[in-house]
Amino acid sequence: MAHYPILNLGLLGKLKIHFILALVQVGYAGFQLLTKIAFEQGLNKTTYPVYRNVIGFAVILPFAAFLERKERPQLRFTHLIHFFFLGSTAVALGQGLFLYGLADTTPTFASAFQNSIPALTFVMAAISGVEDANLSRRDGQAKLFGAICAGAGATLMTAYKGPLLFNHLHHSAANTEAAKSIQATPILTLSVWRLGSLYLLISCLAFGVFYVLQARTLRMYPARYSTVCFTNFFGAIQLSVFAVASQPSLSIWKITPGIQLTSVLYAGFVASGLVFSAQAWCMQQAGPVIVSAYQPLQTVVVGFVALVFLGEPFYLGSLLGAILIICGLYMVTWGQEQQQEHVTRLQRRQSDIGESDPSKMEEGSLLHRPLLHDEEKPQEQRNSGSI
Repeated sequence: MAHYPILNLGLLGKLKIHFILALVQVGYAGFQLLTKIAFEQGLNKTTYPVYRNVIGFAVILPFAAFLERKERPQLRFTHLIHFFFLGSTAVALGQGLFLYGLADTTPTFASAFQNSIPALTFVMAAISGVEDANLSRRDGQAKLFGAICAGAGATLMTAYKGPLLFNHLHHSAANTEAAKSIQATPILTLSVWRLGSLYLLISCLAFGVFYVLQARTLRMYPARYSTVCFTNFFGAIQLSVFAVASQPSLSIWKITPGIQLTSVLYAGFVASGLVFSAQAWCMQQAGPVIVSAYQPLQTVVVGFVALVFLGEPFYLGSLLGAILIICGLYMVTWGQEQQQEHVTRLQRRQSDIGESDPSKMEEGSLLHRPLLHDEEKPQEQRNSGSI
């Protein structure tokens, strides 16, 4: 059973993690809005993620090279295998197929589909043992219901309007055109819609696997900048091979100045660089369930930006959805606190047993392993053939 540092932090330490996770979703929300506008202006969806991850790799490489040069573990072939699959799940399948699904459905449908990621991550983390998710206890139940509640709230925001609550009438003509560009939706056939739904389903499953795999990898190789670099590197290679094989024309690599170039630079520097690294740090501190639980917050941020800057109206469905998301995040956080209380009780009970009769201290106790890394030490000692 994995225990993360957030369980032992004080109030300020926990608030710092939750604040950074909220900023992560703000960064991704900006990426989503810029991407939608850039696609409407002809940006190629196959080469776009290649540029994004190449730039992200270049941005994080100096941090990995200099900040982690003394603390970075010895690189082994096992680590490279993990990095390859991180690139496959997060970049090639997660990012790439989401863009294809977005093109074949609608932004509303794609956003609603992505909000299944917290629940999928919870199930995968529980099965793999990366997260303590005992559904017979209140903390496990709170995490599960919180993830479902947050996902349901984000889905409600995108699928249900209800009565109009507020209409931002004063906005510029440029913002009006941007809003029309985001909302523009082609007429899609049923077969195309089904294919887009399949892309989105695989993308969400891939992100769920990625969160769990990243948590395991960071315990085995606790150098987050290097991990992000390798993830971007292997993902960019896989997407480049696919782009060349599927569309050999050089014209697909063209980027025009303006919104296309701005979107590519933002995606690389912010989404795949700064935000991806911040998310990796939060993964080390809090685990995959807490990190993925913030995914639906992105829908709230997008809705707020659309209201303030693009002049989109604000409906009752958006308000109810935002309330559900906040309640869901609170339930996940409360579940984490309850887990800490449970761990503390077990530690106290184990200590009392040890003082009364040391022979009863079982080696298989839930708490006999130190935080995070001892679980992986035997594997490190078994692996040979360093690179």
